[in-house]
Amino acid sequence: MLQPSSTQPITVVLIALYKYQNFSIRTMHGLLENIEGVHPHTIFFKNHYTNDLKYPTAKEEELFAEKISELNPHIVGLSVLSPYVFIAKRLSQIVKNNSAASVVWGGIHPTLSPETSIEEADMICLGEGEGPLTDLVQLVRDGKDHQHIEN
Repeated sequence: MLQPSSTQPITVVLIALYKYQNFSIRTMHGLLENIEGVHPHTIFFKNHYTNDLKYPTAKEEELFAEKISELNPHIVGLSVLSPYVFIAKRLSQIVKNNSAASVVWGGIHPTLSPETSIEEADMICLGEGEGPLTDLVQLVRDGKDHQHIEN
């Protein structure tokens, strides 16, 4: 994981997959904005209106990789619903290939299927994520151990 310096804030990128009205991601972004030394960014990766799921194009993946490289985050959090696991896996790999960020999966899928989710992410959040995410971000910002966070 990229270690923050004492003079530079940490960057957190939150990714909402296929749902612009992702209230969890919007709530998390607002919480992170209020933490000193944390710069949150949110990426709404595509939107989905019907049962006709469109996978990311090569150009969309390229633009995503460029944005991750540009932001150079410490933590990237994805809100993962089961229909989007394949896409979450792909985007997580792009994050790992283009940054030193730790990847955190939260949402319904990791809560219901933690064993397979942890194979794809560095960390997963089970259940509600507001408290665990803010704890994680503050501990990483302060250079402290974050292995004891519940959820």
